[in-house]
Amino acid sequence: MIGRAFLYGLGAMGEAGVRLCLEIIAKELSVTMGFCGVVDINAVDSSALIAPTLIPEMTDGADIVSRPRSGA
Repeated sequence: MIGRAFLYGLGAMGEAGVRLCLEIIAKELSVTMGFCGVVDINAVDSSALIAPTLIPEMTDGADIVSRPRSGA
């Protein structure tokens, strides 16, 4: 939810604050897309999400519940 960021920018710096907010959000989107290996917003689709059925494969079937480490 990014709606409040615009209001905070507007309240703090007026129009310039809203512009700054838009620049920050655009940079954050660019970084996040880069982490996902995507360079074009049109290439983003639902495959960017982790499907729940893939979680056991990603963890080699190990329990996701945290356990104390041995020797700790």
